[in-house]
Amino acid sequence: MIRDEVANVGDVTSFVGRRSETTEITRLFDRARSVTLTGPGGVGKTRLVLRIAATLDQRFPDGVVIIELAELRDAALLEDVLIEALGLHRRSTESAMNVLVEHLRARKILLVFDNCEHLAAGCAALFAVLLNRCTTLTVLATSRQALSVRGEHVYPVPPLQPTDAHRLFTDRAAAVVPGFTESGDDVAQVCERLDGLPLAIELAAARIKALTPAQLRDRLTMSMLTDQVADTTPRHRTLRDTIEWSFRLCSPSEQNLWALSTVFHGSFDLEAAEYVCGSEAGSPVLDLIEGLLDKSVLVRSDSNGIVRYRMLETLREYGREKLIGSGEESNALRRHRDWFDQLSAQADAEAVSPRQREWYGRLRDEHANIREAIAWSLTVPGEAGVAVRMAARSEEYWVMRGSLGEARDRLRRACAAGRAEDVDGPAIAFALRTEAMFAIWQSDLVAARELLTEARALAGTDEILGAQIGHTEGFLELLLMNVDGAATLISDAVATFDRHARLPEPHLLFLDGVIKSYSSGLATARAAVQRNLDVCTDARAEFSLIGALFGQALVEVQFGDVEVALRAATSGLRMAKGFRFERVAMAAYLVEALAWIAHQQGDLSRAATVFGIAATGWQDLGASPDIAVNFIHQHRRDATRKALGSKRFDELWLRGKDMSIAEAWKFMLEPRDEPGPLTRRENEIAALVAQGKSNRDIAAELVVSVRTVDTHIQHILDKLAAKSRVQIANWMNETRT
Repeated sequence: MIRDEVANVGDVTSFVGRRSETTEITRLFDRARSVTLTGPGGVGKTRLVLRIAATLDQRFPDGVVIIELAELRDAALLEDVLIEALGLHRRSTESAMNVLVEHLRARKILLVFDNCEHLAAGCAALFAVLLNRCTTLTVLATSRQALSVRGEHVYPVPPLQPTDAHRLFTDRAAAVVPGFTESGDDVAQVCERLDGLPLAIELAAARIKALTPAQLRDRLTMSMLTDQVADTTPRHRTLRDTIEWSFRLCSPSEQNLWALSTVFHGSFDLEAAEYVCGSEAGSPVLDLIEGLLDKSVLVRSDSNGIVRYRMLETLREYGREKLIGSGEESNALRRHRDWFDQLSAQADAEAVSPRQREWYGRLRDEHANIREAIAWSLTVPGEAGVAVRMAARSEEYWVMRGSLGEARDRLRRACAAGRAEDVDGPAIAFALRTEAMFAIWQSDLVAARELLTEARALAGTDEILGAQIGHTEGFLELLLMNVDGAATLISDAVATFDRHARLPEPHLLFLDGVIKSYSSGLATARAAVQRNLDVCTDARAEFSLIGALFGQALVEVQFGDVEVALRAATSGLRMAKGFRFERVAMAAYLVEALAWIAHQQGDLSRAATVFGIAATGWQDLGASPDIAVNFIHQHRRDATRKALGSKRFDELWLRGKDMSIAEAWKFMLEPRDEPGPLTRRENEIAALVAQGKSNRDIAAELVVSVRTVDTHIQHILDKLAAKSRVQIANWMNETRT
């Protein structure tokens, strides 16, 4: 969660009390860089920490980032989760910690970690390193216990004061019984009985729909705790009393759904609940969900036009105990896995379709559930085949999300389990091919080669699988500058798909156009590029279209019309900016293309600046332009540096590198004034024509091809309505005069 979301925290229900706590905790940051809010479950740590984060927002110009840990179970993933929250990426050869330190060391940023208690040791180790190596970083955390980080300031969050507890009860009761204004002793006694714990008070207030405050008070005096834990604190037992009481007020079917829905991680929607819980729920799931919403057991939210449900962690833990005790946990977890197996398969099948954006949003919402479904399949004998299939799906989603490190790790574990269980060789081959593609995106070409060699050995005779592996092999060969080998592999792959009447993947068509621009000429390349644009446009697959536009920009800036390249790159960037993901991997490629275009146009200062902006994108992506686009990047960058001089180039490059995201988007996408009817590059070439230089001389001086100079001169003649080089020279001299 980034700054603009922090400002809206707490709008669903009012924030009651905590004025003195807010002031005291805010003051701690005058002298502390690590603050941990502690207290029992239900005391209101999460709500308070979000309010504090919004209060502190202006102190941290580089942002406030919220990292929710309740659904994370593996401390080994902490660094990757933080990388994802920051919108960063890493190449496989670079440690996650180095990526984090490099990004955070010079930024004044607040990281807010919520629900650290079950990962206390891992969080402590992570915070210690980051705070030591990043001197402007500040960390705010919530936990049921102190984390014991050096320099940590621990703030025990107390229960609400009696007045605030009364206000909270009255506020929540009025939400279920409009006009409720009880101010007598009954409410005060209820709040006192609940020790001022906000969660307990909110659960109790929801019962006002069926009980008077006096009835509520009398019920709370009854002994309702049936399985007290000897080593829990009185407040924990009080909260458990409240949860147990809330559980008993639910119907048997609602209790059953409460327990069954604890197999979900993060949040879930109605379809998932009906599939996973419906056969065991005993009543229509929608009716039961409405009942649990009424009783404040579930909380609703809206995402991508769909209502989703989330259970507070304390209630989820209680419900999971009930599920385990019922003996139904294993069956519920299997149904959970089966649902997300089907869901991920459908998303994969419709990856290039009008639903592409919708599926990316839905996969993002279900990320934690899919992660857990795969993890379950890896722990249950005989289920590794499902894990292999699930881990290899939705390749473009993982690229766009930027979670390539997590995706590769999951694929490695799935393939290892698959080999141990003798899973079908072609299934593992496809998973290895997918991991190789992720390795290439991370510029890990050595690993990609090894993975593809193993994939070939396991692939068998399936021609489509062979073409998919050939697609990835061709991508690798192109980056290794083996254009002829890449051309053969890509051409054969496209032909195989066509022969089987299967639509080639957009990325395969992208590679086909790029390689043909080197091996078969501009006209053939343009036809291949146009096919890719048509496929993506017809499918209304927006993310795929971004990649196709980058392909057009690349081909045109190298061998064709620089104005067409500029329109393609700019259109692609505008689309990338419109996606809801914090970072779009393809944006790094399109920004790089804008730098090439600026160089081609002779706007060298702009080119150097955009190269700097692109450097940030490559860093966030976890890839190197020297590998990802090595066939153009080095030449254009070095030519720009040579023309400007190293000192000036470095100044402009750093200016771009240091831009904020908003500044970078504005710089790249705002319209620019051109000097007269000609572009900057055309003006430069016209000046050289006026000096009497030949096309070959001009190409050598500007470090471009003669064909490119020929194209520019034809554009100049057309724009000036001129018929000869002499007329160009005369126009140039008159303009100077």
